Amino acid sequence: MNNHILMDKFEEFSELTAIQHKDRSLSYQDLYKEACSIANGVDNLKVKGGVGIMLPNIPEFVSIVYGLFLGGYVASPISVLLTPKEIKHIAEDSNLGLIFIHYSHVTVVEMAFKDCKVKPDIVVLGSTSDDHYTFDFILGDSEYRHHADDYNQHCLTMYTSGTTGSSKGVMMSSQALFAQSQMLKVAFNVKPNDRILCVLPLFHAYGFNALIGTALMSGATVVLHDNFKVKACVNSLEMDRITLFAGVPTMYAKILDYCRDSIGDVNFSHLETCLTGGAPLDLQLLNEFETTFSTQIHEGYGLTETIVSVCSNRRGKGNRKIGSVGRPYQGITAKAVDSQGKTLRAGEIGELVFKCPNIMLGYMNLSKESQIVLKGGWLYSGDLGYIDEDGFCFIAGRQKDLIIKSGYNIFPRDVEDAIRCVDIVKDVAVFGVPDRIRGETVVATVILKPSHSYSEARNYIELALKANLAKYKHPNDLVFLKDFPIGHTGKVTKNILRNNYLNQASM
Repeated sequence: MNNHILMDKFEEFSELTAIQHKDRSLSYQDLYKEACSIANGVDNLKVKGGVGIMLPNIPEFVSIVYGLFLGGYVASPISVLLTPKEIKHIAEDSNLGLIFIHYSHVTVVEMAFKDCKVKPDIVVLGSTSDDHYTFDFILGDSEYRHHADDYNQHCLTMYTSGTTGSSKGVMMSSQALFAQSQMLKVAFNVKPNDRILCVLPLFHAYGFNALIGTALMSGATVVLHDNFKVKACVNSLEMDRITLFAGVPTMYAKILDYCRDSIGDVNFSHLETCLTGGAPLDLQLLNEFETTFSTQIHEGYGLTETIVSVCSNRRGKGNRKIGSVGRPYQGITAKAVDSQGKTLRAGEIGELVFKCPNIMLGYMNLSKESQIVLKGGWLYSGDLGYIDEDGFCFIAGRQKDLIIKSGYNIFPRDVEDAIRCVDIVKDVAVFGVPDRIRGETVVATVILKPSHSYSEARNYIELALKANLAKYKHPNDLVFLKDFPIGHTGKVTKNILRNNYLNQASM
């Protein structure tokens, strides 16, 4: 990591609050000293290899990662939701020499390392341990010991969600992290008096790189919650003078539902900026949230491979177009290309590709996969979309989610948008399944709002499809569910939906 930039920021904002959490708060000076103690403590352990961080949202998560940056180590955040098999994969892939874990995860981590090719030392937070190091034990002195800086050095590995196989380690440099933080700071005018509510998991790029990284480069305060709980989130938005909130669409829907019965009593008077990404934002939800709380939600887009974000709608005249994911940030070039790599004209759908300073170094131990997505300085996103004449990006769907039925290309989002127009529909997810005759067929899974029958809904949905979509795009099967499987980032996990559907069909 470029430690001079970190040290300058910690010194500039030393007396300000960096992290506010229910258990403890840290000023920028406190955070810097704890980070130095961690860097020196890890040095004293003579760690070889990467360092894992498998912790809930606590202030120590932040100080550990920045301590590893200061010490010149590679930090590898790990989801607290993973199974032993998944943890083992990451440990071996990152060649972990050390891992910081919460005491509640000791058993699952020990199971993961039982037959693991690497045997990382374990540091336990939150409790004493007879078998492993404790956090207090490994802390060194708080004086910074200079480590050689390399702006392009690999300093962070974020693992993808792995919905199409084993998760891939996305290798990030300090230059890319800094570039991303600066982009977000400028785009959303983040200042030292801003208070950012973080309910997103810190082991994910959206939580750590977008919120923590941008805040610490700006002098802002992060109000850190353990996780998303709607009551606590609403109370914080109202009572903690929150100026910026970032979430996924399901969070905004739950906030709105929770407040619907007490709209007159809820006042997010300090809230200036709301950000969303990770999944399409329903237009009705957008309008209702903005009307209710007198604020704007800015939809953006990005990938772990681009640190977190490449474009977003934002405040200001001409900087927002509903239905789009905004314009690219300053310093980013975007285009849509066809299957031969030819640049398409405005409005033509193709694969979205980006050239930007906030781009990964590559995938850990996967050179061939890296070469597929990194070509000539461009990142090939795997997402289909188009760029309009004003430079706004629109997402049509993932290439792998494209449904090809009887030779026709069908984008799941087109079908989902048509069904969402029906007032009694709460949520919808569309996917393709194999078909011997047509190649694939279209399945729409739907969650209804309370007190509506399936037969009533089916009639309304069929009318909406007929009015808005060509016949070949209509679902071949319409399935009503009580809820959807949700991943740790708040996205609907369509691979689980698809597998459940196929398993039911085979019974």
